[in-house]
Amino acid sequence: MKTMKEEGLPLRPHYSWPLLVGYQKEKNVQGTIGVLKAMHELGVEPDVETYTNYVLTNFDDIQTFRALLQENGCPFETEELSVAELRHEAIYGSLENVLSLLSSPSMPSVDLFHFKGCLIFGFKRSNDIDLWSKITELLYKDGRYCQTPPGPTEAVGYFLYNLIDSMSDSEVQAKEEHLRQYFHQLKKMNVVIPTNIYRGIRNLLDAYHVPELIKDIILVTDREKLSVADIPKNTELEVSALEEELEKLKAEKQPIGNVLKQLIVALCAEENMQKALEVKAKYEPDMVVGGYAALINLCCRHDNVEDAMNLKEEVFRKDSSVALDTSKYLALVKVLGKHGRLEDAINILKEMKEKDIPIKDTTVTSFFHILNAAAMRGEVETVNQLHESILTLGLAKPSANLCSPLITVHLEKDDVPAALEATIDCCKKYGKIPRLHDVLCRLIEQGNTDLLQKAMDFVSQERGEMTMLYDIFFAFLNTGKYKEAKKIIETPGLRARPGRLQWFAEKCIATNQMETLENMVEMTQKLFECDRDQMYYYLLKLCKISNDWRKADATWTKMQEENVIPRETTLRLLADTLKNNGQEVPFDVPEIWYEDRVESAPVSENNPEKKVLMLCKKGSVQEAYNILLEAQKKDIMFPPSVYSTLIKALLAEGCLEEAIKVKNIAETHIKGFTLNDAASSLLIITQVRRDYLK
Repeated sequence: MKTMKEEGLPLRPHYSWPLLVGYQKEKNVQGTIGVLKAMHELGVEPDVETYTNYVLTNFDDIQTFRALLQENGCPFETEELSVAELRHEAIYGSLENVLSLLSSPSMPSVDLFHFKGCLIFGFKRSNDIDLWSKITELLYKDGRYCQTPPGPTEAVGYFLYNLIDSMSDSEVQAKEEHLRQYFHQLKKMNVVIPTNIYRGIRNLLDAYHVPELIKDIILVTDREKLSVADIPKNTELEVSALEEELEKLKAEKQPIGNVLKQLIVALCAEENMQKALEVKAKYEPDMVVGGYAALINLCCRHDNVEDAMNLKEEVFRKDSSVALDTSKYLALVKVLGKHGRLEDAINILKEMKEKDIPIKDTTVTSFFHILNAAAMRGEVETVNQLHESILTLGLAKPSANLCSPLITVHLEKDDVPAALEATIDCCKKYGKIPRLHDVLCRLIEQGNTDLLQKAMDFVSQERGEMTMLYDIFFAFLNTGKYKEAKKIIETPGLRARPGRLQWFAEKCIATNQMETLENMVEMTQKLFECDRDQMYYYLLKLCKISNDWRKADATWTKMQEENVIPRETTLRLLADTLKNNGQEVPFDVPEIWYEDRVESAPVSENNPEKKVLMLCKKGSVQEAYNILLEAQKKDIMFPPSVYSTLIKALLAEGCLEEAIKVKNIAETHIKGFTLNDAASSLLIITQVRRDYLK
């Protein structure tokens, strides 16, 4: 860096990262301060990312850090450091410190955009709704944090949207009551969000199967604009007009059923439960099924289980043959389960079966969300009984997803032994092994070797040794036990399972686990039949998503060192990442019209070599073996790669005798023919299992 400065080249803060990261790993405070001092002397001041990612993590106390900066003649009251401090406190969930910093008059003006992600992370780590609300109010009312037009209404609105969008459906269901309190407190603080953002949040809540929260988020919306934009047919004006028409028809002794239903539906659209119940009570003799259905749904959304059940009883007293639609039954099951009325919830399920209510894929998904919500509340009995009733009544077939709440409920209570027992029980009853990865990870984290061995023995018995090895490999990787993971993946005879590797790679990509994914790619270098280009493709995919061109460039170097021949899709992925960051692409990018479109040349009927390879790829190993025998009779020789491919395919299918015969044929035709290390290992393992090895 000193040489670059002398030569007049520009210096950037990130040039110091390789120096800082070494001191960060060692927790070397003096080394870190030394680098910052040298940077200051070179005229380069650290930016927010440098402070956040490489400096502040070394210090327990920010004030001590500022004092050290001052002692060494470095700037200690910069805007970058203030923003980094704010991010640092938010990431670690120290919302009290965040509130204190935001409230401080010395805090510089900084747009919410620069620390929104960290603040959302901090909110998710804390359950203190008062702090949530006070911080949000401060962001809304303090002009320093929402300067970008159109101002705080939209900025805070998007913050709320991003907060909910960052959560999974399970997290939203678990924090339902917290979110409800949060929205109500924001209403008291006169926080208002735009109607378009309300619609986005409403859609999220609906997708997360918590429509009950819609009535709460609507509180912080401009109701006048909302009524025009969202429910134009259900404004207060229409409600008044319907009420007048209802009174008029009643006075004239005309039928009022249709207008009464419209009025109930309009009140339900406005979430005005109290008024809707009053109208129902006043005109009860004239109520029709549609009005009851809308009102039952409204009561379920408002958690009013008593009135919801009373309304259901009323409608069936009028006509016992009436069947509600699927969504109303599901809403009843959910609210009854939530309030511990298990018997009533099971009776609703029985009624769904008796009345032959249509069950679609969306219905089964709703069953999962009902069970999962109970699991997140830690209600073991509710989950077990509802799950058993759903399957016993034939309302759904057992699946790994539908069975997963049986394990989730124990994991939420941190009862890992019970979670393992539930997993084993699930396999015995339904042939499914849900959430095994999470159970194994918890056992490893707890250091419970006895139960871990029990889990491994169980999986090995039910799914085979190779499946067990992959399961434990992924669990070790996920928990950072890289030495143990390496030992597993180096087990002699273990071969690549592309589907399993893809599952874990996609999991790492979804959760931004770069280090874990890097380790998996590195450890599988010598794995038998592992597609190295595909493994690096996953790594480059995460580099592109996280916009980390340096990591992508380093990955390209590793690929070259390993002599990996990249596919066009891999090259284009790498090129895109480099181009997007203004970097030079060190190779020619192939241009093609259609993504991944490869036209395979037809295999000639007279080319047995290609037919053998094609059949091996398709899994038709026996047919490929027969073609080789026919070729042998005609004295047709194949290249070594064809013999090796067929031997590997036969061993993979457990055809040991055939594999040995192909090996003997190859040795007859090709002088010095040998299998590679991976194939030899697989052959030895197969022989040991079949007692062929003397």
